Amino acid sequence: TRPEYRNHGYASLVVSRICQDIYESGKTPNLFYANEKAGHVYERLGFVHAGDYGMLMSSKYRIY
Repeated sequence: TRPEYRNHGYASLVVSRICQDIYESGKTPNLFYANEKAGHVYERLGFVHAGDYGMLMSSKYRIY
């Protein structure tokens, strides 16, 4: 995010709206992130850390 757009609550607003739409469709939102600052935004919105993940790479396949 460009510095002039940080700390205005834009990310929180967007993620909250997306989560609302997901809940209204009868599903539960979940996410994976690699950016620690983004993780703090998600935690403020009520997401909880449920575990870590890794990614295996090969020259032919990408496995998550």
